[in-house]
Amino acid sequence: MPKRRALRRLARLISALIGLALLFEIGVRLFWTTLPNELRLAVVGVRILPWSEETLVLPAAKLKVQDAKAPADNLDVLALGDSFTFCWMDASDCWIAHLSAYGWRALSAAALGSGSTEQLDMLRKLLPSLKPRLIIWQWYHNDAEDNCRLARRGAAAQTTAESEPERPPVFGSGLGRYSALARMIGNWLRGRASTPQQPSLAPAPEPPCEGDMTSVLDDYAAGIALAAEHGATVVIALMPHIDEVEDAQSPHEAVTQARQTVRDRCTARGYHCVDPFEVFRAAYQSGQRIYGRADLHLTPEGRRLFAETLIAYIEQHGLLPKKTAADAN
Repeated sequence: MPKRRALRRLARLISALIGLALLFEIGVRLFWTTLPNELRLAVVGVRILPWSEETLVLPAAKLKVQDAKAPADNLDVLALGDSFTFCWMDASDCWIAHLSAYGWRALSAAALGSGSTEQLDMLRKLLPSLKPRLIIWQWYHNDAEDNCRLARRGAAAQTTAESEPERPPVFGSGLGRYSALARMIGNWLRGRASTPQQPSLAPAPEPPCEGDMTSVLDDYAAGIALAAEHGATVVIALMPHIDEVEDAQSPHEAVTQARQTVRDRCTARGYHCVDPFEVFRAAYQSGQRIYGRADLHLTPEGRRLFAETLIAYIEQHGLLPKKTAADAN
């Protein structure tokens, strides 16, 4: 009798564990979009149903859409750039919002900390489906540095993949294709197996990654050619550095030279290029604050001036139809 009771208890325990595991598997799939990122990253790629090839995937990154109701085939402006275009505030306060308020349907596909190479990749992904009439591509002096870091990360990842020895399979490597729980256990065991026994030395500091303007200019050439294939025009919008605008007495040769390099290429190739430096400088000298003091990005006044400079250039060159007050309303 004691042995039978023990067996029944063991059976109930096993049944309870199986039930909890099933509830976990179902819960992961039902509440996938609300789960913490750490959990989603641990089980991404697991099949939703055992007999289906469809897997759990991370949600796509959201873009800052200024006119979400605009049909994809009627988009006036697609903006590319870094934090100056993404903005650190509500979407309605970005400079591209002024273009939307002016009456043009505009969408920002900017990415924080991105350089021209990542922005070109974004253009390749979005251009065929969005079909914008005009692309405003915002430049900043650190784009070459961002490109350098991106290339360095890619080279390091490739080297690691080539040099890393193949690890033996662990629990969950096969079942982990179907079970989120097995995938998590497998990841944990794999992490335990790869943990070094001896403390490792601190990594050497990353060397400077200055890059050069060649990568930026090549990206612009590729992007402009791609846009032309889809019937779109590109305007390169230069973003001056705060030191250039506010401190003309200090040397800023590297920053100014980078901006001038883009201007020279625009002139040589006939690219559309907008440089609001003179507008910013005059506004600053008149007492207006163009850049914030906390993060050195544009203030509301600076964003308004940037947008107005772009609008004037667009209308001067007939790149988009002019908008009246009735159109804006």
